[in-house]
Formats: sequence, structure tokens, C-alpha cells
Amino acid sequence: MNKYAIELKILKWKPWIHIALGLFTYLIWFVILLIIYIDYNNSNKDSTKTIKTINNTTVKHPVKAVYFKVAGITYEDRQEEIKKILRDAFKLGYYEKYDGMTNAEIKDFGDTIYEANNIYFNNLKLVPTKYEDKDAIEIHVDDLSDKNKLIMVGYVPKKNINEVSDFLKYKEEHPEYEYKENVNLTGGKGKRVNFDDEMETVELNYGIDIALELYEQ
Repeated sequence: MNKYAIELKILKWKPWIHIALGLFTYLIWFVILLIIYIDYNNSNKDSTKTIKTINNTTVKHPVKAVYFKVAGITYEDRQEEIKKILRDAFKLGYYEKYDGMTNAEIKDFGDTIYEANNIYFNNLKLVPTKYEDKDAIEIHVDDLSDKNKLIMVGYVPKKNINEVSDFLKYKEEHPEYEYKENVNLTGGKGKRVNFDDEMETVELNYGIDIALELYEQ
């Protein structure tokens, strides 16, 4: 075979060589990217485990939970009743206004601090009833100044009635789970620093946030 024929044969196979090299290159990059993805995924799993563990204590997640704000708390005389309860509770020394913080400490904090900051109700009682001929659930909590007295503060919102009913039913069917409730008072009188770096007072309607949760023992 002469030199000219050999050159033609090599030229004929060059495109296939380029294709093969290209595929081989793509394969190498695929393997590299796959390794990077696996390492990234594993690192995310490790970080998730780290987030779930704080000071060697595993953070539990509820098996079932429901969260809502009390409805109807601004109706009738409920706001005034809460104000009276708080006045009595502060007077009796059960709680400290503004978490015991001074004006200087509130300034340093840099955000609004409410008079009833970090105050929680206990002895939550949910009472099925009728309101305007429709199913409703009343919310009763303890009087902060008298632990033996319950007060009616409002209702479960309409949009949450089925969810709360399902939760209560599930709770009864699974006594093996640990039940936790969080009934947090929000709003009321507050103090904050204005744009002139002066202390000012604000006042919002009181509200109540409720969290019902079930945990594995």
C-alpha cells in the first residue's frame, strides 16, 4: 500500500476517533460530577444530623401537630378581661412586667418588648359547642391570677376546626404519645425605641397562639 493510500485511510477514521475521544471525555466528567454530587448529598445529611442535635440532645419532631391563633378574642369583653387578669397577676407577683427588663435593657435589646412577654396560659380546655347553629370549639384557659378558675377567651378558627377535631381524636386513639400544649399570650402594651432613640409605648390587641403537639415517648 502506497503512502497516499495510508494517509487516506487514516483521514477516513479520524472523525470516529474524535467522536470516541469526545464520548470518553464526557464519561470522565459525568463520573467526576457524580462523585461531587454524592459527597455534597452526604455532607447535607451530616449537617442535618448536626442541626437535629444540640448540646448532645436530639431535637424531637412531633408525630402530629396543629397550630392556630384564637378567633373571637377581640369580641365582647374578652380584651378587658385579659387586662384585668394581667393586672391581678402582676400585682400578686406571679409575673414581672416586660420580663423584668429596664428601659436601658429594652433599648439594648433593640426590638419591641411587651408587658406580657413570655406569658403562657395553662389548663387548656377545648369545648365542642355550637355558634350560630354551626359546629364550633370554645377555648378555655386558666386565670393567670387564680389557677382554679378558667376563662373563655374565644374559639378555634373555622378553618382549623376539622384539623383540631382530627388531632383530638388521634390523641385519644394514641395514648402512648406524649402530649404537649403551648398557649402563648401576644400583644398588649409594649415598649420600643423610636427613630429619635427615645423610648415610646405601643399597644396592640391581645392575641393567643396555640400549639398542640404529640411526640413519641
